[in-house]
Amino acid sequence: MTDAVLPPPRSRLILERVLGLTALSNAQVAVNPASGELAYAAGCIVVIYNLRRNKQVRYYRVDKSVSCLCFSPNGQFLAIGEKGYLPAITIWDGTDGTLCAELQRHQYGVACMTFSQDGRFLLSAGLVHDQHLYAWELKLKMKDAVRRLEVAAVGCAFVEDKILDADYCQAGKFFVTVGEKHFKYWFLGENGSFLSTGLRVNDLPELQHRDAVVNAKTSATFTGVGCGHGSCELKTFAVTLDGTLCCFGASGIMERLVSLESNCGNAISVTEAYVAVGGSSGVVRMFNPSTLEYRTTLPFPPAFGAANEPSNVIPASPSILYPAEPFRYPAVIATRITGSHVIVFYSDRSIFIFGTTNLDAVTLELSFLYHSGGIRDLQVAGHVRGVNAKGKLVYNDSGSAGEVSANTIPTGTFVTCSDDNTVRLWNLELHRRPAKASRIKFSNDRLEHRHWKNPYSQEMLRLIYNDHEHDFENAHCVVLGGTCCHDSNSSVHSPPKGNGLNKGLRTVAIRPDQKEIAAGDQEGNVIVMPVPLENPVIRIGAHSSMVNCIAYSSLNDDGAIFMASGGKDRLIQLVVGQTMLFRLLELMRKGK
Repeated sequence: MTDAVLPPPRSRLILERVLGLTALSNAQVAVNPASGELAYAAGCIVVIYNLRRNKQVRYYRVDKSVSCLCFSPNGQFLAIGEKGYLPAITIWDGTDGTLCAELQRHQYGVACMTFSQDGRFLLSAGLVHDQHLYAWELKLKMKDAVRRLEVAAVGCAFVEDKILDADYCQAGKFFVTVGEKHFKYWFLGENGSFLSTGLRVNDLPELQHRDAVVNAKTSATFTGVGCGHGSCELKTFAVTLDGTLCCFGASGIMERLVSLESNCGNAISVTEAYVAVGGSSGVVRMFNPSTLEYRTTLPFPPAFGAANEPSNVIPASPSILYPAEPFRYPAVIATRITGSHVIVFYSDRSIFIFGTTNLDAVTLELSFLYHSGGIRDLQVAGHVRGVNAKGKLVYNDSGSAGEVSANTIPTGTFVTCSDDNTVRLWNLELHRRPAKASRIKFSNDRLEHRHWKNPYSQEMLRLIYNDHEHDFENAHCVVLGGTCCHDSNSSVHSPPKGNGLNKGLRTVAIRPDQKEIAAGDQEGNVIVMPVPLENPVIRIGAHSSMVNCIAYSSLNDDGAIFMASGGKDRLIQLVVGQTMLFRLLELMRKGK
């Protein structure tokens, strides 16, 4: 029976899913203390992901790129900071998604924020060029029989340092900010208000601070900070860029430090039971907050170039501290502990969620793989005919999204190519799991779908690398277009540094019979990927410079299909099979 097709809906588009993220540090990742939901930055969107339901449940949109975010301790409010000229801090109701307040004092961007334990204060630190730190007071007042949130700035400080992270002491005595040669405490007085120097900055009382006593780490860059809980509530834990975990007492004096045995330290998360610290090469170490005693190392993510196969270097015991080839693993950029799970964000824009109920047998519960570079092109397999009564797409193709073969790309799959030098195939319906599903299991997959199953992603079917296999084995080769590396320490304060290489994919096309994918890279090569994708990739040196576009002809009566590519060299090349047929046209030079 053919699905009935409804006319296109006239209502506005509704965001259904976000595939990717732009978080660079813990400042752009937060966990709701009340619900355990995860929030992270994705461009101008903050995505709310529910671990229990395995579903993105809400989205918050702001005008500029999201630079930081944080939840209030009771989970009622979500604060989102922006990056750009005259940025705003927006405060949203975390239960229904309504906007409660919009604050504008910063000039060039907000680096990090944190709420006080009672939710009364919000501290926001500006980017390095902004050079201001503000304290905001939140009050819920009744107006017209409705409770409304009123927010006012109550203090300010001029800070020239690059601030990277902030937190609030559980005992309710002070805020703490850390960064490049920066470790400062911002105390509250007996009346619960901020201490002031008696001077004024931007017509606000100047906030009083005290520097921590960092001993031998006076020149260190502190990349993350977390205040203790329970019996350690007056302690402050911080990690340095050179890979050292430090513990400070109530007086702000460094009491202990321990090396992560990692090239760098990028993120820290603290609970009453554990301190989780992330560094280079996929390393996340767990420590006891009372003694800084080492507990375990979390499993490593897949190596660069190996995302289609289950990793064989997952540590079976806490004694395995490093992957065999550290340069092949992405750096950890953010980590958060929620309940019995540790959530880890890596520099290749992947998210892994580990179950830590038993530290001697840590399990991978869920994982997501996304592009680590800008997406240049997107094509859909099949031709959309309309939408059925259930809101599902209906295709003109003779097959349907439910009929899957290893020899053709499933209808409804969309293919993307990126500056990370990869082609990826995505399908949102093929491996949709029940809402209560958690741990990755292969036994529940339908047999005909197994060929189109990635072991680390629910939405991504396959990842195709344009880098040569031997490049991944060379520590000095730049792979994945240089979009991620094993010791990345990118910061929201400055744009990512280019590698000066002319690599990455520019355009992609799908053969009409869905048995082949073609992509063009920035070096002038056309890469042909026949299905099944286990077949060898064919590289054709079609152009002397970047390939700007690729297209297939329709299927002829004799079954022949032509492929055409257009390059920056002003040439159009026609290809049939694996043979360059002829040069069709050379465009005239400018001015001739």
